[in-house]
Amino acid sequence: TGAGKNGKPGKFEIAHNGTIFLDEAGDMSMGMQAKLLRVIQENEFERIGGTSTYEVDVRIIAATNRDLWAMVNKGHFREDLYYRLDVVNIKIPPLRERIEDIPLLIEHFIPFINRRINSPVMHVGQDVLNLFLEYDWPGNVRELHNVLEGAMNLNTGSILGMQSLPSKIRKRMGSSSFPKAVTLSGEPASFLDRKSLEKEMIEQALIFKNGNKRQAAIYLNMCRATFYNKLKQYNIETQAAPDSRHLSSSF
Repeated sequence: TGAGKNGKPGKFEIAHNGTIFLDEAGDMSMGMQAKLLRVIQENEFERIGGTSTYEVDVRIIAATNRDLWAMVNKGHFREDLYYRLDVVNIKIPPLRERIEDIPLLIEHFIPFINRRINSPVMHVGQDVLNLFLEYDWPGNVRELHNVLEGAMNLNTGSILGMQSLPSKIRKRMGSSSFPKAVTLSGEPASFLDRKSLEKEMIEQALIFKNGNKRQAAIYLNMCRATFYNKLKQYNIETQAAPDSRHLSSSF
C-alpha cells in the first residue's frame, strides 16, 4: 500500500469537516461495506498500517446506478449500511427520459472539450442533433460526452456533421429502437413519431426561453427561417412560461 508504520492519510481523513463523494457505491465488496459502516456509525477509523484511531466528521454523497434495495434482498448489500446512506434520496433520470437536456449538454460540453483538444467545432449540425435526440443513450451523459469528443476530434469545420461520427456510432444510433422514445416531459411513450417529438421540442424550447423565438432557435441550433416555418407548420403559439426554471430542475 505504500503506507508507513504510522499509517497514511486516506480519503476520509482528508475530507474531515468536508464532503466525500462515493461513486458506484453498489460495487463495494462486503468487507469494504463493513468498514464504511463503522466510519458512518462511529465517526472513526484507523489508517492502513496504523494502530491509532482517528475521529472524522464528513458529509457523504453516494451514487450508484444499481437498485441497492434489490441487492439488500439478495444479500449483496448490507441492510444497515443501506439505511445509513439512504437519508436523502435524489433520483437522477437517465438521459433518454430527459432528452430536452441534450442541446444544453452539447452546448456545455463543446467549449469544455475544446479546451483540451483545440477543435474548431462550435455547434452540431441539425442532422446530428436529430440523431442524438432519437438515440436512447444507454451510457447516459458519459456516452454523450464520449461520442461528442470522438466526433470533434475528426471534424474539420465549425459545424459538427454526420460524416465526423464514426461509422460504428452511426450504425448503433441508427439501429436504436425509436418507439422506445419518451416525451420531453419525461413520461414514457409507447410511440412518438418524429413530428410529435419536433413539435414538443420546439414548445419546450420556447418555454425555456420565455417565448423568445430567436433564443429558442439558437437553443435548438436551428436557423431562424426554419424555426419560423416550423412554428407555422405546427401552429405553435408563443407565450412566456410562468416559471421557466422547471427545465433545469433535473441538473
